[in-house]
Amino acid sequence: MNNTTPATVNCRVHGRQSTNYACQHVVQSLNNGIPQGFWWSASSGNDARPVAWCNACEAEVNEFGEWNETYQATANIMPLCEKCYELAKAMNIKKKQKKWWHVWKSLSTSSGRSTGRDGRSS
Repeated sequence: MNNTTPATVNCRVHGRQSTNYACQHVVQSLNNGIPQGFWWSASSGNDARPVAWCNACEAEVNEFGEWNETYQATANIMPLCEKCYELAKAMNIKKKQKKWWHVWKSLSTSSGRSTGRDGRSS
């Protein structure tokens, strides 16, 4: 985030890990188990864990057209460890993928073909 941000965080679950960032809603999803979506900037380049935000924050960014003070206050970007970041990413993206799988599966089976998990017709 800035030059004064610590390179590591002491996570109460995973111990000392590199510091990563996500909006408060993505962080809260780790506590309440409710997926909120998971977005990051396409311009993040080679950053393995860019700053992430949820569906609601993405809607605000789209409404305002850019990151601004109002969005920053709503997002309340928070630090989290690299392992928590990966858990949040998996949990928040998994829901979208699952919906996609169900739509694709229903379209495939409605055509009279049955498909396996690997997408091959049987």
